[in-house]
Amino acid sequence: MSHEEIFELLAEVALELSATTEAGCSAMAITVSEARVLACLAQHGPGRSGVVAEHTGISPRRMTQVMKGLDEKGHTERVEDTEDARAKIVSLTASGRSLADELRRLSGGAAVYTLAGLDPADLSVLESSLAVILERLTDPLSPRLGMR
Repeated sequence: MSHEEIFELLAEVALELSATTEAGCSAMAITVSEARVLACLAQHGPGRSGVVAEHTGISPRRMTQVMKGLDEKGHTERVEDTEDARAKIVSLTASGRSLADELRRLSGGAAVYTLAGLDPADLSVLESSLAVILERLTDPLSPRLGMR
């Protein structure tokens, strides 16, 4: 396969992963961004929304909308930061923790199913190859083809 054909295959995989993720989130009545925030809070614990935005790669403007949606659904709560009364600390509620656990379980199952056909040597090559691809795609000097 040529570089272009491999790149096209990688793009198809990315689209399928995105569609699968969106469908799964939709079935759980959340957005993909909300799922990312829930996963972040579950992994790192409570924090300011700006820190959560940095961890998830969600813009501060979009983060305001995401946090509002999660608050309205009862998955997060915000309390005053004891160090800065102007700031709020975001944490998961019981329903948010439960949903984050379910997301982690479903994601783990999808990973096992998707990668089950690869032997350990192929998985190792895939891991290192994807790391290089991600590094190149996130390099500020890489060509973007009008994307991003």
